[in-house]
Amino acid sequence: MPFFGETPEKPIALRAKPDGVYLSLDKAKGAFTRNDILDLLIESRVKEVDFGLLNSVVDSDPYEITFKVSNNSDVLVKKEDVKVDVSGDRMSATVTFLPPLNCDDLINASEAVDLIRKNKIEYGIDEDKIYELFPKRRYGVPYKVIEGTAPVNGVDGKAEFRFNSMKNYRPKELAGGRVDYRQIHTYEMAITDDILIVLTPPQEGADGMNVLGKRLPHKKGAPAPKINPGKNIKVSEDGLTIRAATNGRVVYKDRKIEVVPVLQIDSDVNNTVGNIDFVGAVVIKGGVLSGFSIKATHNIEIGGVVESAFIESYCDLFLYAGVKGRGKGVVRAGGDITAKYIDRCTVHAGGNIHADSITHSTVRCNGGIELAGKDAMLVGGSAIVRERIVADVIGAKLSAYTEINLGYPPDSFAKYRELQEKIEYVASEFALVYDEHKRALEKINKASQRERDIYNLNWVNIKAYYDDKLDELTVEQELIAPDLFPECYISARKMICAGTRLFIAGVTDVLAEDVAKCKAYECEKRIEYAPLRAGE
Repeated sequence: MPFFGETPEKPIALRAKPDGVYLSLDKAKGAFTRNDILDLLIESRVKEVDFGLLNSVVDSDPYEITFKVSNNSDVLVKKEDVKVDVSGDRMSATVTFLPPLNCDDLINASEAVDLIRKNKIEYGIDEDKIYELFPKRRYGVPYKVIEGTAPVNGVDGKAEFRFNSMKNYRPKELAGGRVDYRQIHTYEMAITDDILIVLTPPQEGADGMNVLGKRLPHKKGAPAPKINPGKNIKVSEDGLTIRAATNGRVVYKDRKIEVVPVLQIDSDVNNTVGNIDFVGAVVIKGGVLSGFSIKATHNIEIGGVVESAFIESYCDLFLYAGVKGRGKGVVRAGGDITAKYIDRCTVHAGGNIHADSITHSTVRCNGGIELAGKDAMLVGGSAIVRERIVADVIGAKLSAYTEINLGYPPDSFAKYRELQEKIEYVASEFALVYDEHKRALEKINKASQRERDIYNLNWVNIKAYYDDKLDELTVEQELIAPDLFPECYISARKMICAGTRLFIAGVTDVLAEDVAKCKAYECEKRIEYAPLRAGE
């Protein structure tokens, strides 16, 4: 059992004298066993032990006795010591005090610290704690008095945006499945000298050190994100504060920030306003009448209905009341298009399309189409979409022919379909030629050998022509394959209607019957229709 550092009275004790080693046993000082006696003799390295006498004395079970256990007076004597145990990560160590052996030689606190250092401890010794606990130390108890210092990593620099830098073009969902396309936060306005971004440089860290004296390097903080100032932006001399240099809309994209002047029209675009071609953003409170054109280098927002007009934004386009194109309207956006509805219109989107419904329109979309709201349907016309289509209903049961082409960018898809049609034409033409060849064989077999040789040579040349033509078209088509978006799919929350023509990743299918609540995608040159899982 552990005990205080001062020398205590022990139930078992050895004492070396000139004529040998004497063993004292005293039950008044504590209990002991035969093994305790043997352990002490072994630890003390007593030689020539008289085991006969020892066993005789122990068997007699005396209460107190001192007798000579060996005629050899050599015995191991050890002063009080310390044992140091270093943790596996070398970030801490414990000190255990060991009692003196066969003597009363104790150490002081200063000597204890020196003994700890001799155990290769170079750092982290808490000397104050050692001096504090030393008078009441207990043998055999580990004391955690050595601690390394962990490295303190630097803090990354950061950019604090004083405006909403995240796009959120999803409409607000209302009760009954309706959506409110006017409740979309699409832009941030700034006044001259408004602080837009505050940059914080990285903070320095500090190296650490383990108890063995090894330096532990810290991780440096990453610099703040690099922000590229664009037009109408002021940067402070220290480069940490970015402000607006004029009134306008804040545009942040690809770590570039600028303030774009905004043209606002509070009425409809009609003969009073005329066509618009503006370097910046355009906000129209009213609608756009048929025959008018609006072009802008940044976002366009239109609060009223767009008729058969031409609308083009190099960035994003918002048609809050929808577009009724009457077969002549055209809307284009380099980014996303968000609309209440799209009807009988030609649509080109470099990004995604968000709408309630799309009907009888020609759609070209380099991202995905997501339809939400009460109708959420894509009916009639054609759509070439690269990534995905998510809607309640696709196609119509009785009237409108609907064609969906999915997986390739619109530009690549047009070329792909053109090559596919050429391949199909050449293949059908060769089939006719081959049928004629088979009929001719019946006649040529009756001709002379020379005539048969000439015919066979001509047939080899004809077949080689068609084979080469098909190979040439196929290779050209395969060059477009890398443009395919591999995870393209259609998600129909209610159904894909019979008669809808699907072309997904090069595979065609015309639905013979309705397919309810399904996810359509290409798998091993087939279009699979899997049941929708929860959340899809």
